[in-house]
Amino acid sequence: MTDLEIDAVVLPGDDAELVRYPDDEIWLRAAGHGDIQVAGYTCTDRDGPPMHRHPWDQAQIVVGGYAEFRIADEGWTGGGSGTVHAAEGSRALGAHPPR
Repeated sequence: MTDLEIDAVVLPGDDAELVRYPDDEIWLRAAGHGDIQVAGYTCTDRDGPPMHRHPWDQAQIVVGGYAEFRIADEGWTGGGSGTVHAAEGSRALGAHPPR
C-alpha cells in the first residue's frame, strides 16, 4: 500500500476549478492539497469519459442521480445515490450516466 500525503485543510465550497470535457462540468476540489482530489461531475452529453487508465487508485461515489461504471473487461454496472466505484491504479475504467 502506498502512503498518502494529505494536507490538513478546510476548503470553502466555492473553492474549485472548473474543467469542461467537452461540455461536461468537472469541478476539481482540493487539488494541490496532497494526493486526494475531490471532483463534482455533471454530464451533459450522456457519454462520460472514454475508457482510460490512471497510475493511482480511484474511487467514485454517486451523490445523486444514477451512473454506470466499468472496470477493465467487466460489463457496465450501475447504481444510484450511495453507489461506490473503486479501481486500483493501472486498471482501465469508465463511467457515464445511463443512456
